[in-house]
Amino acid sequence: MGKRTGNPTGRPTKLTKEAEDEMVRAVEAGMPFVIACDLVGVCRKTLNNWRTKGQEDIDEGKVTDAARFLRRFRRARAIQVREDLEVLNSSKDPVWTDTGDEDGRGAGRPMFLPESALSARKFKLASRFPELFGKNRTELSGPNGGPIQIDQDLARAKRFFELMTDEERAEAIETGKLPPTLGEE
Repeated sequence: MGKRTGNPTGRPTKLTKEAEDEMVRAVEAGMPFVIACDLVGVCRKTLNNWRTKGQEDIDEGKVTDAARFLRRFRRARAIQVREDLEVLNSSKDPVWTDTGDEDGRGAGRPMFLPESALSARKFKLASRFPELFGKNRTELSGPNGGPIQIDQDLARAKRFFELMTDEERAEAIETGKLPPTLGEE
């Protein structure tokens, strides 16, 4: 790694073996990507470029430094997610043991992760992987993204519903529409 490839007049890549190893260790430890970039000495855009190049090389079946980096990076992320999930799924179990006070009294006593630490892990998972761990939201909108127009207010709909026969109610519930005769008042 670090050798010039492609354009011989271009700048050598910052994706050296040392940078790759440091980035992978940082991500595996759960460090936010932007901080891991600071540790390695690159900006977040450089990390994104490495990942993009790695994906392009993988898609083309190339065995390159960028492809290897991306595979290691993804594995490090997966390891961290697994560890977060293991802690969250076993949050009632002791997470670590106390080393005791200065004289060693209380050593080995089970300790539990505080709720704030569990919340931080949940937040990290939801932030990094919203499609997997985020809260699902569905937003509805009217034509061209505008507000939904409601033709009838609740009191009017309730009055219509009370005037309907059982068959009309069943049809209204099934179709979501009022019978035409009741819709014209």
